[in-house]
Amino acid sequence: MNESIPHPTSDKAYNMESSSKMEKIIGYVIKAIKSKIMFFLVLLAIILCIYALCFLYRPETYRSFSYMQYLGEGFLQGHTYLNYPPHPALATLPDPYEPMQNFFYKLHDASYYNGKYYLYFGPVPALLVWIPIKLLTGIAVNDGIMVLILVSVGTSCLATLLYQISRSFGAFSRTGLAIVILSISLGTRLPYLLNRPLFYEVAVTGAYCFTAMGMLSLWRFLLNPKRYAWIICTSLCFGLAVGCRISHAFTIIILLLSYGYWTKDKNDQAVSAPVRIAAVFGLWSLCIVGLAIYNWERFGSIFENGVHYQLALWNQHNINFTTLDFKAPLVHAYLYLVKPLKWRPDFNFPFFVVPADFEMATIPWAPYFAAQTEQVYGVLTNSPFSLFFIAFLMDWRIRKHWQGEMRLIANILFICTCIPLAFLMVFFYATQRYAVDFSPWMMSVAGIYYLHLLKSNRQTKCYSFWIITGAALACYTAFTGVMMGYCGYEGCPPLATTL
Repeated sequence: MNESIPHPTSDKAYNMESSSKMEKIIGYVIKAIKSKIMFFLVLLAIILCIYALCFLYRPETYRSFSYMQYLGEGFLQGHTYLNYPPHPALATLPDPYEPMQNFFYKLHDASYYNGKYYLYFGPVPALLVWIPIKLLTGIAVNDGIMVLILVSVGTSCLATLLYQISRSFGAFSRTGLAIVILSISLGTRLPYLLNRPLFYEVAVTGAYCFTAMGMLSLWRFLLNPKRYAWIICTSLCFGLAVGCRISHAFTIIILLLSYGYWTKDKNDQAVSAPVRIAAVFGLWSLCIVGLAIYNWERFGSIFENGVHYQLALWNQHNINFTTLDFKAPLVHAYLYLVKPLKWRPDFNFPFFVVPADFEMATIPWAPYFAAQTEQVYGVLTNSPFSLFFIAFLMDWRIRKHWQGEMRLIANILFICTCIPLAFLMVFFYATQRYAVDFSPWMMSVAGIYYLHLLKSNRQTKCYSFWIITGAALACYTAFTGVMMGYCGYEGCPPLATTL
């Protein structure tokens, strides 16, 4: 009987080989943990998981709405109106835009024109999100899924921008990066939008997503102006943002600043002026032309997006209706910047009193100013990490010492904060979702300034102070952001309710 007898030398060699493989695996794991990019990816994954939880918790009443699906189905059938027939009674009303008459027949907040329903927001989300998913998978996603996709992509781009900026400062801080990204992703009302993701939120998050993509592309271009593809991508992304919300037409200012920066680059004078103009403004202009044609085909006017035909809570087809209210700035400034959340006296979960629906908003020290609004809460008081934005404004001399591309991107983010905020001050209506038009860029400026503070004080005793201060502000910012996402549009339980 022949039996193979193990050779002691071969067993020893096998064990040594196995041990060597295990040491290599452990080495790879340790290297990955220490890797800056791996740290960033893990942090981003945690944020996206929080988004998913906020989305899954949304009320059942908001899970079946899909205006964008109606629009996407209309596009696939070759027309621009919603694939949703209006009630026949609307055509028989003396004034179909009068809320007292159309209450039982209307599709709320759709635009009614020539017997068809339209959306007053841009077509880009339906064209670039709903239709591709439908054609590739056969699945007709609802508005909620679209909001989750747009928020996740937008935040990923904005977080990547801040990650690359933090590395460009030359003194990378994992703690500082975590503080900044936590504040930007959770303290900018994005969790709130995920709690009630309707077609309004699709348009808002679409503009946010494409603007964030444009910012990241612009930063890549500023680092290397010879890579022209990045500025072309920037132009396209900003144009698509306008195709989601016409209020983002201000991005033309960003392109003008980018063009001016490019023309001053002495290391890249080989490109002619017409080529630069085409690269910077070409695709943005093409998107604007496409949007004008879209409006003309629907309403016979390139300037009408449907807001004057909207079946809202008031008659917007009235000749006296205007979207601007120059008596509102004080109230809206208080709402969007200062108004604090009200804590529950018993401190029971969910800790805050957030009433549902509408209110007559007033300023405590000036009650004669009032405006009918949805619930809105201030960014500076409830997301206090944004106070570094105020510090950025006060410490204006620091920008003289920043590199050209850092100074430009900070100024551009500042413009993206101020112009939408100024518009919201005079807009006739206030709602929490509009804060997403300016708060991500405000928080980004705050984050850049905070990273600058960490770099400037890295070798001083103040470094620990700024780490602790930033962490405390970021934790409260994230906490209030998640709680507002938990309460959502329906509001938190009243004082008498305990969980």
